[in-house]
Parts: sequence; structure tokens; C-alpha cells
Amino acid sequence: ALLAAAVIIGAVAMMIYRGNKIFITNQRVIQLIMESPVSNSTNIIEIKKIEDASFKQEGILQKLFGYGTFRLSTVGDETTYTFKYSDITPEELKEVSKLISRKKESKK
Repeated sequence: ALLAAAVIIGAVAMMIYRGNKIFITNQRVIQLIMESPVSNSTNIIEIKKIEDASFKQEGILQKLFGYGTFRLSTVGDETTYTFKYSDITPEELKEVSKLISRKKESKK
């Protein structure tokens, strides 16, 4: 019974992990959030409203498994969007920073 419970908990945890996604386009960042099998939400952030992007890894587990916290700060309402357990690569972070810079330059 204990093994069956562990398998079920593991399967639900994997489903939740795979249900959390970030899509980055040249116009917006879309975050699909699954907090539980019955609780989902979506955040859409326009690239032109983003002022800063950062990625931070803390601890040996995050370094070992290649995940961390991806943050986007917006202009105006000064909202910070936090994407926990993100596996964004340094190359992807550079591309996001380039997109932000291009949008800022095109505003001028």
C-alpha cells in the first residue's frame, strides 16, 4: 500500500511538473501554471512591458538538476513575475534579454 501511494504521488507530481510551461515569443511571454490537477492558470506578459529578466540558481540541487528561478520585472506597475522551477538555459536568457532590448529600442 505504501509503494502504491508513493507511485501515485510521484505520478501526480510529474503531471504537475510537466503542466508548468513557459513560452517565449518575440511579442510576449506566456506562462502556463498547474498548481494541482484541478487548478490551472495562465499569465501573459507583453515583451514591451518587461524591463529586466534574471535567472538564479540556489543550492546544489538546483545546480545539479539545472533548474532555478526565472524573474521578469515590468515597467509601470512594477510587477515581478516569478517562474519557479524553471529550466531556462543561459542561451535562452540571453535571447530574452535581446528581445527586451530590441523592444526598448523600437519604442524610442
